[in-house]
Amino acid sequence: MGSKADESKILLEKELAKNKIAQQVSVEISKSSSLKDKLDNILGILESSYGLKHTLLLFPNTEHSHLIVFASRGFSEEGIGVQVPFGKGIVGLVAKRRKKIRLSGIQHYKQYVQTAINISGSVLNKTSEVGIAVGAQLPGLPNVDAQLAFPLIANDELIGVLSIESDEKDFFSKDDEHFLYVLSQQMALSIQNALIINHLEQKVHERTQEIEEQKLQLENLNATKDKFFSIIGHDLKSPVSSLKVATDLIQYYSKKGEFEKLSEVGLKISTAVNNVNQLLDNLVNWAMSQRDLLECKPKHVSLLEVMNKVEAVFKESINSKNITIEKQISPDCLIWADIDMALTVFRNVLSNAIKFSNKNGLITIHSYCTKSKVQISISDNGVGIPEKKLNTLFELKDKKSTLGTNREKGTGLGMILVKDFMDLNQGSVAIKSFPNLGTSVTLTFPRGKA
Repeated sequence: MGSKADESKILLEKELAKNKIAQQVSVEISKSSSLKDKLDNILGILESSYGLKHTLLLFPNTEHSHLIVFASRGFSEEGIGVQVPFGKGIVGLVAKRRKKIRLSGIQHYKQYVQTAINISGSVLNKTSEVGIAVGAQLPGLPNVDAQLAFPLIANDELIGVLSIESDEKDFFSKDDEHFLYVLSQQMALSIQNALIINHLEQKVHERTQEIEEQKLQLENLNATKDKFFSIIGHDLKSPVSSLKVATDLIQYYSKKGEFEKLSEVGLKISTAVNNVNQLLDNLVNWAMSQRDLLECKPKHVSLLEVMNKVEAVFKESINSKNITIEKQISPDCLIWADIDMALTVFRNVLSNAIKFSNKNGLITIHSYCTKSKVQISISDNGVGIPEKKLNTLFELKDKKSTLGTNREKGTGLGMILVKDFMDLNQGSVAIKSFPNLGTSVTLTFPRGKA
């Protein structure tokens, strides 16, 4: 009688222990920690409370073609992330068949020896009767003699595979197998819920990021709008006012008969018209670039011809400051570029060089050709650009135009257009500048062919 009582007591203790384990697993699953932490802790519970020292949890990929090691206990962390094809190895067979597999006395069965070795850490690049994971390296016991692997299924969906190994032949009893199977299905449902929550949280995070990006785009659009109205209301007003003053002077000198003064006024009118023309040109190009309406149509363009045209535009400004232009451009040097965009780029760069040059200054324009590229360097010995300004030269937000040495005004759009147009022409722009020493702008275009 005493023996039966002892057996009943032992059975009761086992049931209580199992209930305690199930409760601990349930509590762990309900925590707000990450899924990886939860599963690591659950495997820790199975080890401390049930003596399962070597366990693996694998999840299927989105295509359900491979299992991926997600958590492990008693094995190296290097095994995390290893992939096993469905149908290969013990865990792969469990995933494919969606049925548990129990192996005992593996070392005594010749047909399982190679499988046991391979799933215990060797590079799995051979075949066996059971099938193995080609090219993977699963963590495992080198002397495994017993293994239990369960499919984790919830709502008819394969959630993962739980694999347990031991170096003891009779480590798993039928009772153990039943309990672990029930526990694995409880885990499956909880894991499925956790994965759904993680997926929803990820979607919320992605949506939040999208909203933040849209907010940033709106802020940039507002900055663009404010800059546009600033240009229309202020920067465009200045050269137009200069024209009004010039026409008043024409009338004044004409009435007084001081006709020799009219040539000076004519120079001012020419300068003002050039400024208005460049300003409107930049405004139109910039507005079109903001709406992606500009189409780049590159062709083979003579660099010398383009630079001569641009220099002619600024003839009066160059003469008024007595600036020397020194060009070293080979007549046969061709660039592959959209001609209108190239003219806009060179106009803006040369305009800045003139604007920030002192009287009697020097501007050099040199070209250097490689097999596939053409580099054009436009350098001046003027006032230079402060480092703080240099770092924001291609940004529009809160941008203020800097007055030239003769108080020439601009829009602050010039270098932004240069950068955009160089990108469209598969080129690049680089700037070096030092206060009171000058500025050098290097433009790199694809090389054209004769």
